[in-house]
Amino acid sequence: MKTSFNFKNFFLLLIFLFIFLPYVYLFFYLFFPNFKFVGLNSLAEYIQLIFSIRLFKILFRSLGIGIATAFTSTLVGLTLALILECTDLPASNLWKKLLFLPFLLPSYLFVFTWLGFLGKRGTFTTLTFPNIPINVYNPFFLIFFLTLCFFPFPMFLISLGLRNLNQNLIDAAKIYNSKKILRLVLSLIFPHVLVAFFITFSFVVSEYMVPSFLRINTYQNEIFIQLATFYDVRKATFYSLPLLFIFSLTFLLMYKYFNQNLYFSISSNFRRSLKIWRLTGFKKFLTYVFLIILLLLSIGIPAFVLIIESEGKFLSALTLARWEFLNSIALSFLSAFLVTCSAILILYFFSDRKILNLFIIFPLMIPSPLLAISLIVLTSSFFQQTFLPLLLAYLSRFLPFSLLISLPFFIQIQKNLFEAARLSTSSSFKILRKILFPLSKKSFLNSFILVFILCFSEILITQLLIPPGFQTLALRIETLLHYGNYSFVASLNLISLIFILILYSILFKSESL
Repeated sequence: MKTSFNFKNFFLLLIFLFIFLPYVYLFFYLFFPNFKFVGLNSLAEYIQLIFSIRLFKILFRSLGIGIATAFTSTLVGLTLALILECTDLPASNLWKKLLFLPFLLPSYLFVFTWLGFLGKRGTFTTLTFPNIPINVYNPFFLIFFLTLCFFPFPMFLISLGLRNLNQNLIDAAKIYNSKKILRLVLSLIFPHVLVAFFITFSFVVSEYMVPSFLRINTYQNEIFIQLATFYDVRKATFYSLPLLFIFSLTFLLMYKYFNQNLYFSISSNFRRSLKIWRLTGFKKFLTYVFLIILLLLSIGIPAFVLIIESEGKFLSALTLARWEFLNSIALSFLSAFLVTCSAILILYFFSDRKILNLFIIFPLMIPSPLLAISLIVLTSSFFQQTFLPLLLAYLSRFLPFSLLISLPFFIQIQKNLFEAARLSTSSSFKILRKILFPLSKKSFLNSFILVFILCFSEILITQLLIPPGFQTLALRIETLLHYGNYSFVASLNLISLIFILILYSILFKSESL
């Protein structure tokens, strides 16, 4: 696609500065603090001083929890994707949209409500199951709660892979040996299963609220303590070195793999589902039971507990946190607009699959603590007291989601429209304003709403990068939770849930998920 050279390169420079420069500067900061080389001996002595056997034990525990959660989430997501995309289950799109909803909810909502449901705290304990002899403060329940948070994302990614399968290849396999179709399907979508596993692993490593609820010290909590409690950015940076090494190596391997294999994206047959297997009456009954149980565990029980524990204090809670609620809306609106516009411009200027793979995989692979630290280090001298670091963090974190949502709409736009427009004008801004954005209205709306919900629910990045004197609804909920005001916490969580459901209902009517 022929575009304006200057504008395209200027935009590419901005994307590099916003997304990749923080990690480049992080390496520079480690060896050249205050622009002076510290020396390898001094650096080695400092690393040896701050790292201990205790810290490495916490690291290996966190990696084990991340691997276990990624495995269970990917397994559940794979099962759901196969059921919803490859069987004749009625209303499969409806089930898929309902099952994607837990991913958009705040992670702390799950553990807060489940602790109340199991009788560990709150007013709900006096009504139903007081003092259940179940110890939930262990890694197994942590894996369970995190799986409830993150299984929808593997389901979404694997569904994209299933919708990219060649129908002719599946039909040929049915004729040759119908018993081996499942093995063929799994081999074809293996790249999507692999990337779903590693991205979910990255999400788990980024999570600190759920482990703190369950009193489990994880490696991300150690990083958070150094930043939020001791204000020791340099020590937190060195604590991030193992994560930086692990995820950099993983990203390089995955990026190389995906550039040599299937394209991690959405093809033009995104709307078409494969109906490979037919469900008999009993299998259909078991499938419904499985889906209903999953919805009850991830949405039903949390919503029920919030209603009970709120004690009808919605108006008082909303009055107390009205400014934080408005702050969250304003910040999420600005961030969603920035992310969605960036995604559309990337799709317009960079149609090369390697570049799109880079923009999709790299930001998703970076844990939130590492993202926050890199921006703190980069902007500490000039912009730390502004919203710029937070906006850049949201851009890097949620850009892949916007790309995945916008791409199936964008590929339906004929490229010759842009070529014809280029003949009549050389202005890229005019083409964007009169052709690209009007044709991308539905894509823009869907991406905007999804990113808005994700920004609205984000807490770790917000807490580390938000400027002084500014508070969002999620941070207000966390503050009230520490003071033990469970009725107000439940009320504000329920208000957040209703607000997210209203926004999601708009997405629900479209076919973007």
